[in-house]
Amino acid sequence: MTMIGGGLLWVGWFGFNAGSSIQSGLSTAQALTATQVAAAAGAITWMIIEGWHQGKATALGLVSGFWPDWWQ
Repeated sequence: MTMIGGGLLWVGWFGFNAGSSIQSGLSTAQALTATQVAAAAGAITWMIIEGWHQGKATALGLVSGFWPDWWQ
């Protein structure tokens, strides 16, 4: 269930970030690229840190990496 929600959020960001521009162009491509790279970098970084601290990476940790709700 967590992975489904995380996947929906990840895909939804593309519509929000890149879809907010009216036309398709370089700025749209840059928004798509930045969205993908930032989410992937957050997920991978969280998995590395969790693997180092806990000895294994979990799916919940992956979703927590690209949807950071740890400040709440």
